[in-house]
Amino acid sequence: MDSESREIFNPKTGSLISRDPQSESNFEALIGEILHQSIKKRKTIAEELSELTGVRVTEGMLNDWLAPSKPAARFPASLIKALCELTGDDRLARALLPERPTAALNFGEDVIDARNKLEKILAASKLLCDVRSLSPEKPLALSNLASQSRRRKKR
Repeated sequence: MDSESREIFNPKTGSLISRDPQSESNFEALIGEILHQSIKKRKTIAEELSELTGVRVTEGMLNDWLAPSKPAARFPASLIKALCELTGDDRLARALLPERPTAALNFGEDVIDARNKLEKILAASKLLCDVRSLSPEKPLALSNLASQSRRRKKR
């Protein structure tokens, strides 16, 4: 079976699995984007992947896995979690999730964002209440200090 075939054989199940070249190229493009956006160089990422997983990874292997001219070379799924950890980017792992877990993650992130916004609003409202609770003498005293300071500078 050649690399351009739309089906691949799964030896565990003994059946053919549909292969989507577009999905594979999107996956490879995403890995390339993650590596490009990382502050770490590919060589460093390869070394750290090796250390973290115990699987020998070189910069050349990373390049081969992403090269459209090398269709037989594929990024191993066993390295996805480690790559996400090393780069701090979980888009690759999330791209592999089915719709329901992805929706649940997105919902959870929306809840966290809303909570953070509410905490900021609460802090601002407490500050406003503190300002309103000041006695009239205190703001007056502060303005008097400012006036006195300006008068001293004029002399």
